[in-house]
Amino acid sequence: MISSTLGIALAILAGLGFVFLFAWLWKKMKKKPVAGGTIGFFVGCIASTGILVIPSHLYVIHGENDYSDYYVYTSTSYTTSDKQTFDIDIKQTQCAVINDSDTDFSIEEVIYGFGFGSVQTLEARSYVVLEFSNIGHFFDDEPPNSIETESSGNVAVLWLRKEKKDDVLMNPDALNELEEMLSE
Repeated sequence: MISSTLGIALAILAGLGFVFLFAWLWKKMKKKPVAGGTIGFFVGCIASTGILVIPSHLYVIHGENDYSDYYVYTSTSYTTSDKQTFDIDIKQTQCAVINDSDTDFSIEEVIYGFGFGSVQTLEARSYVVLEFSNIGHFFDDEPPNSIETESSGNVAVLWLRKEKKDDVLMNPDALNELEEMLSE
């Protein structure tokens, strides 16, 4: 698990490193270093892309407007500020969110071209693994009302925000629990 900023820096350094390595190797072979640098550029682009595309995202919420973004290459564990440890296994097509705060949050699926999406509650000091590769919007950064796409299908993004009282009406699991309580 590394921070996303460090991941981007490593990708850039790996790309540059391959350019210089191949240029140096070509120079040692008494060939034009520019040719080696060109090959190194393409090898570096592949390595840099792999560093940025292969990992899953892990978001850690620290407070109402504070979060950290990490790249996760394998299973990982995270210890919260109250010493609770979560072992998290994230696939490449998923992302995880850890709420390391005392506030409940909601993760709303915004579906363009269809209508309303579901809302999932993220309780304080808990985590969730989502079937999305990343979260598009955080806190008060509301998703736009409409977007333009080249495809005719639906496009969905996730929005993490502070929980509202009416979120229970959009959460299917919470509605089922409420229905069970009322039927008793």
